[in-house]
Amino acid sequence: MRVTEQQAYKLLVNSIQRARAKALATQVQISSGKKVVQPSDDASAFDRIVSTKAAMGKVSQRVRNLDIATTRLDLTDSTLSGVTNVLGRIKELSVQFASSTNGASDRVIGAQEVKQLFLQLQQLGNTEYAGGQSLFSGTSRNGRATGVSIPAPTVARAFKTL
Repeated sequence: MRVTEQQAYKLLVNSIQRARAKALATQVQISSGKKVVQPSDDASAFDRIVSTKAAMGKVSQRVRNLDIATTRLDLTDSTLSGVTNVLGRIKELSVQFASSTNGASDRVIGAQEVKQLFLQLQQLGNTEYAGGQSLFSGTSRNGRATGVSIPAPTVARAFKTL
C-alpha cells in the first residue's frame, strides 16, 4: 500500500491538533487548580465531586440551623428567667399587701408597681430576635401580647378591702 504525501500531512496535522488540545486542557487544569474541569474529563470523579458538594451544602445548612437555634434558645432562656424574676416580685408584693398592716396609700403604690411589672411582662412576651421575628408568637405578628389593662386602686377601694 502506498502512503501519499497528503496522507502523511493529514496525520501530522491531526497529531499536532491533538497535542495542542491536550496542552490546552492541561493549561486549563493548571490555571483553575482543578483536575476535573468538565464532566467529560472524568465522569466518575465529576459525580463524586457533585455528591460531595451537595453533602457539604447540607452540613453547612445544618450548622447554620444549629447556630440560629442556639441563639434563639439562649434568648428564650434569658427572657424566661426575666419572667420568673418578675413573677417572683409580683408574688412578694401580693403577700406583702395581703395583710392589713399596709395603709391605703401603700397599697396604691404597690398597685402601681404591680402594673409596671405587668407591663414588663408584656415587653418580655413581645421579645424579638433576628430581624424582628417574635420569640413566643411564632411567625405571626398578630399573636403578640398587647396592652395590659390594670386599673390602679383608688383610695376608696383600698379602704373597702381593709
